[in-house]
Amino acid sequence: AQSILANKFFVVVLAMEAREGISGHQKAERLISRHSKQFKHMFATYHPAGIPCEVAGKSSNSQWAFREVQRWYGGYVSRQENAENWDLSKSFLTVADADSLMNKDYFTNVSLQGLAVSQSERSWTIYQAPVLLLRNYEQVPGLVRTSAYGTFLHEMAGLATSSWQPHPAFSAYTMSLQLANHPMVDGWDADVIAEDHHMFIKCMFASFWEEIFANREIKRASKLQIKPVWNPVTSYLAEDSAGSLASIYARFQQARRHAQGIAE
Repeated sequence: AQSILANKFFVVVLAMEAREGISGHQKAERLISRHSKQFKHMFATYHPAGIPCEVAGKSSNSQWAFREVQRWYGGYVSRQENAENWDLSKSFLTVADADSLMNKDYFTNVSLQGLAVSQSERSWTIYQAPVLLLRNYEQVPGLVRTSAYGTFLHEMAGLATSSWQPHPAFSAYTMSLQLANHPMVDGWDADVIAEDHHMFIKCMFASFWEEIFANREIKRASKLQIKPVWNPVTSYLAEDSAGSLASIYARFQQARRHAQGIAE
């Protein structure tokens, strides 16, 4: 069922960094050559280095890829029948790191949840799975493992209580194209570090801006909601081949980036 779903509906976008040079292009071409037949379409984008006012990282890369997705999607929809009635809320964008392994039922779960609710609710929802930093658990120092426990407990607690208090998106998540295209969101910001937390905040406040423009005041909570998808995503803990101390320092740098997102 998953392979049929992927072949009919999945478009895979490899968000590459142009500063990787020829090796980055070759890597993307190998992946596309090997796997493109499993999906509806597969292509790569190449985020240029040195764009003014940008911060190098996942957020600026995501925004560059998002613009390419918009162009591809616009061309695709324009060739379909009833293109003017196309429902952007039924097209989902999933952001994931290169080391993220999605659970085999994740996308099915998201699809079923999304199609079971109204267009309005679907348009204001971010779907989040627990992120398990376990792929290299046995290779990293004990201090790094311990920090992973804290991250896991924080994310699980946030998801478990997300129905009554806000919890930001983290690492790998899904939203509708309609939400990403909202004029007060317009994709990811290119001048921030923590793309996941920042995108959550942008979407939350987009609802407030709508209300301000309509009523000149805010009378209710944001329409944005986080919905848990209890099909975990697994990824790597920070690790450095130079040894334990280097791995601990790499984990510290990663935690600092997360703290910058929390500080927002």
